[in-house]
Amino acid sequence: MFKSIFMIILIITVSNSKNKDIYIKSHKQGNKIIAYVYNNSLHHITIKYDASIKNLISLCPLPTIKSFKPKSKSKICEFIISKNKFSYNSNYKWVLGTKDAVHDDSYLYRLPYELNTKQRVSQGFDGYFSHKNNSLYAVDFDMKEGVKVYASREGLVVSTKSDSQEGGNNKKFLGKANKIIIKHPDNTYAVYNHLKYNSLYVKTGDYVKRGELLAQSGSTGYNNGAHLHFIVYKIINHESRESIPIKFKTKKGILINPIEGKSYISTK
Repeated sequence: MFKSIFMIILIITVSNSKNKDIYIKSHKQGNKIIAYVYNNSLHHITIKYDASIKNLISLCPLPTIKSFKPKSKSKICEFIISKNKFSYNSNYKWVLGTKDAVHDDSYLYRLPYELNTKQRVSQGFDGYFSHKNNSLYAVDFDMKEGVKVYASREGLVVSTKSDSQEGGNNKKFLGKANKIIIKHPDNTYAVYNHLKYNSLYVKTGDYVKRGELLAQSGSTGYNNGAHLHFIVYKIINHESRESIPIKFKTKKGILINPIEGKSYISTK
């Protein structure tokens, strides 16, 4: 009689532990164990998958790192059963985004505030306070609380947070920022961060046009005061991302390097 020990332990380590749309299921099919990634979200994911196995032969490198499309079911690994008694313990981590994205460097972004108005840059690329490493090319606009925020580029709203009323210059407020994440046509992602509590005009699943009203600026999360933190990024692997240097259209021409302390007038 064929007997087997079949154990599956799924460990999810993500920034949003309440997300139930992303998981791995493993099934026994003949003499194999096949692991599938279910991504029922609206965004790409990049996963690091690993497994502790006994009497199984892995047909994929362990660990393995792969990116998966939104609304997809995809095989991530197969194992051949070498003996009747086997065990399988899996674990994985994922982040929002895909390492396969290629940014459209020709795109000129719209400044994320009302047309023909100006806002001061409080922190530009490689800013002293927090724009280092994976936030190297982020831009902070010194927008008072309640200033309207507009889409710098068209795309799909894939994640939002608007329920936080907490913020300040203390790392205990990390993760408390209200934000909108938008997936662009080239599969890069933009984050509009530190938004005002309950101020969003869009919801997850909306496709927004360039210049569409998104939310109001605020001071939620880890910050030195009310402002809009804007960043475009792509994923490197399951635990890190890289920000992308972008160009803005302004009333006086193309802006390549936003300078701290300078103000720029928005245009179409």
